[in-house]
Order: sequence, then C-alpha cells, then structure tokens
Amino acid sequence: MLPPKGKQSVCGSSSKRFFCNFRSMRFILIIVPAIILFITCRKDAPTFRIHNLNGDTITAVGHAGMGEAYKYQGNSFESLSAAVNEGVHGVEMDVRMSSDSVLVLYHHNLLEEGTGCNGKVPDVPWRDLQNCTYKGLPEHPKLISLSSFINSEVGQRANFFVLDLKQNDSSGDYSELFGSVIVKTLNESGLAKKCLAESSDYYLLRYLNKHLPALRLYVYCDDVASALEMNALVHLTGVTIDMEKVSASDIEVLHDHGLRVSLFNARTERLNSDAMMLSPDYIQTDRISYLMTILNKD
Repeated sequence: MLPPKGKQSVCGSSSKRFFCNFRSMRFILIIVPAIILFITCRKDAPTFRIHNLNGDTITAVGHAGMGEAYKYQGNSFESLSAAVNEGVHGVEMDVRMSSDSVLVLYHHNLLEEGTGCNGKVPDVPWRDLQNCTYKGLPEHPKLISLSSFINSEVGQRANFFVLDLKQNDSSGDYSELFGSVIVKTLNESGLAKKCLAESSDYYLLRYLNKHLPALRLYVYCDDVASALEMNALVHLTGVTIDMEKVSASDIEVLHDHGLRVSLFNARTERLNSDAMMLSPDYIQTDRISYLMTILNKD
C-alpha cells in the first residue's frame, strides 16, 4: 500500500529500512541508559539519612570561626564574626588562660606560631597579649578575649559557642583555677546554657560538672573506650573526636550510651560529606558554606 499522497515512507526500501532500524537502535541505546541513570540518581542521590541524638539532624559548627582556609586566622574577631554572619549554627573557639586569669582565644601552644609575640599564653599577662597581632595580614588583627567576643553585638547573635579548653598544665590545682575562671566568666555573661565545653582533662571536667551544671561537657578523646571511661567518672553530654579516628558503628555505640558526637577535621567538601554519612550530632567544619548548603537541602 502506498503512503498517502504528499508523504514519503522513510523506511520504504530495504537499505532505508536498515538505516531506520539503525537509527532506532542508536536512539534506544542512548535514551534508555539515560533514563536508567536519571532514575538511579534520583534514588541513590545522597540523602544523608541521619540517625543521631540531635533530632536526626546535624548541627554545623564553624571551626575557629570560618575555618582554616579563611583569609583571617581562626579565633580572630574577623573570622568568628564572619561565621556568625554566614548563618552557621554555632562557632568553635580555642580558649587558653593568661597569667593573670583572662580567657584568651588562641589555638597554638606558642605565641610565635601564629603571632608576632613570643612565649606561651599562660606565661603572659593580658595587657601584653591584647597587643599581639596575627601574622600575614596587613590589617594585623589582634588576639581577643573570650568575654570580648561573646559579649559583642555579633557574639550575642550566635546561636551557641563551643569552647575548646586548652591547657599546658594538667595538674589538679591548675585545672581548678582554669575551671573557676571559666565558671566566673560564663556566669557574668549569663551564657552558660549557650555553651558547650570540650576538654580531655578529668580534673577540669569534674570541676565544671560540679560548679556549672548548666554547661554541656564534651570529652576530647581518640577512641570510644576512652570516652566511655571518662563518662563513667564525669557526667558528659558528648564526645569530640577526629572524624578519621571513628566509624559509623563507633558513633552508634556512643549514641547507645546517650553521648552526642562532635566531629572535627572536616577540612574539605569531600570530608564534610564523609562526616555526614557517619551520623554525628555536630560537625566542626572548615567549609561552612558547603556544609550549610547540603544541610539546608535536606
């Protein structure tokens, strides 16, 4: 039967039928895998089904502010303020005590590692520390105290603070002195309920647990056994641990013991994604924008 007048049969001849069938097969070979890939991607896209003690959600914490890749050094007012303005859930800060009992935000053991000053924070009075400037930037941001940030306008807008309590002297006497200054500072600011405190020191954790029960305590450790051992001695809220030293099953064990988990060393986008798959409660991130974008998608 001839095709209607004015129309041509595309596959009329045998050669044309072969060409037509070839094109059809090629179309199938291209389109079908694409459809399968689309369906597979929709099904298997990382949904990060979180199971934790934090309402099955992850809280993003800015590591020392905006993280190690930011143009301003961690713990500087500039980095911490930028993290708050970025909308991160909380900010982590490294806290040391000066020789005259002022709580100073600084990470390194030696001042010369990050500033133009020399010595150690516990050996230097605040009147000198407040003039220490960070290296490498023309603006020369200075060291700041814990009180100056948490009581600032931008600090008041932060949802919560994570205080990484650092000490060179782990004796009971020094830990109690350090603890008493922390208690006094947080009581004066009225922000104890807005803070989490991390430490590996038993004496400090015990002192804070006794004298400031509103403060949520996290033990800084390298393995599950150490965390559970400390939890048997001091009432803890959770555990802070390097994401490279813990597995999803380890975190399940900690959750089963009622301990929340805060991961650090999420330095890259890939590591942030890997950290999420472990179902922690908090991630201390060096890539705030990336992590917040992923969390907001969920």
